[in-house]
Amino acid sequence: MSVWRSPSILPVLFLLLTGAAEAAPPSRVLAADLLQTLATASDHTELPVIIRWGEKAALPPGAAGHQKEHRRRMIKALKATAERTQQQARAYLRSQGARRLHPLWAINALAVTARADTLR
Repeated sequence: MSVWRSPSILPVLFLLLTGAAEAAPPSRVLAADLLQTLATASDHTELPVIIRWGEKAALPPGAAGHQKEHRRRMIKALKATAERTQQQARAYLRSQGARRLHPLWAINALAVTARADTLR
């Protein structure tokens, strides 16, 4: 069974990042479950986490009768926001040996498996 589908991972551990990637280092809000896990985990323990950014995409206004085009523009805006805000974090995580980086562009988040020392 995949670690992402394993019931032992529930509740999902969240690492919440807020703020723009280009600004000063983002503030970090760690869920209580993740704090507890990090406190007891060895540096090399790999943990699946979801990292969320607070920035939301500026979605284009809808146009009557053009749902397909509106949907395409919304998806493009969501993906662009995720790419821009997550770029530095993805590069850092890869440089630290993180695995399974899956952008969750619809909610501006990133699912990743990373070592505890990387997440601290």
